[in-house]
Amino acid sequence: MGSLFAGLWFGWFVMIHHLDMRMAEDEIEMPLQEPYHSWVEISSGLYWILGISFIIIAILGIALEEKLKINEKLILLPYSLLIGQIGCALLIHYFIALVKLQALGWAYLFFITLSLFMITSTIFLFGLTKMLYAFCLISFILLELLLTTGIIVALPTSGLYLETGKAGNLLSNFGTKIMVWVLSTIGLFLYMLPWFIAEKNIHKS
Repeated sequence: MGSLFAGLWFGWFVMIHHLDMRMAEDEIEMPLQEPYHSWVEISSGLYWILGISFIIIAILGIALEEKLKINEKLILLPYSLLIGQIGCALLIHYFIALVKLQALGWAYLFFITLSLFMITSTIFLFGLTKMLYAFCLISFILLELLLTTGIIVALPTSGLYLETGKAGNLLSNFGTKIMVWVLSTIGLFLYMLPWFIAEKNIHKS
């Protein structure tokens, strides 16, 4: 279970890493503006409440699996939800980056599209399940294109969004945006993974 806590902590760390003021070399990154700062703080609290709850449920499920004859699919449910939650934290990090780089319109467009995916895929999950895999795949490609475009059109990171390398040196605009893109892409994949898992389990049954 240590890996679950490590994954949960990693998602939280990435989510709040650029929430407040940061300094690197001779540059200063200002804190996230309101009301977004308060939104992320609330999300951070909910993140830990839900994450620890999923881990406790997973531990109880494993401990009581044979005694209560719990279905294997129910055992996997808290794991998949936790994975999706970590992905959501990495996507909040993406939102923070776009807000600070003054690409708010792209941030809203991405998250509105992501919300539409969540609603539609849930409908497919309980209805037209044969279409779910193809829909998730197409949605991932579309969302990845939106995610990448948002990073490209955002302002240069200098003085707005600072990231440092292993040696503590300030990364360039290109290096910083690549890091944001990599973490955000991983977040998108993890966020969508529970629907792929659900689709596979439904067809297996």
